[in-house]
Amino acid sequence: MNKFFICYLKIVFLIFVSLMTISCSSFKTEIVQQKNQKWRLSSVSVYPKGESWSVQGMLSSYSSFGLPEGYVLISITSVEGTIVETKQVRYRKFMGTSRWSRNRFGRAFFYSEFDFIPKDAFVTAELIAVSGLME
Repeated sequence: MNKFFICYLKIVFLIFVSLMTISCSSFKTEIVQQKNQKWRLSSVSVYPKGESWSVQGMLSSYSSFGLPEGYVLISITSVEGTIVETKQVRYRKFMGTSRWSRNRFGRAFFYSEFDFIPKDAFVTAELIAVSGLME
């Protein structure tokens, strides 16, 4: 076999394993959408980072224009239904490097760290948009 093909298979395998470890989480995530919003929460992920837990996600839109001023409200709810912790997280717009990726789709990211998340907790993310547009 060609050694470039073997190297290619190793890279594909490593990418597959890393994606599986990131997507496998013991926490249930929920996305709460607002009606009539051009920008929507498209993903939320929870994963361990050393002693703490990281919660990150992405907002998306069909257009890169008109990102509203606001924040993402992240709530950690225990199995019993009590709210353990909430955080308001600012999001930032992603700008691609090429002309096509800059103007084709809108993407914004958010990230937050939590010291402790109970086992089998619910992680809820909600986009809170206030009037006005981000600059």
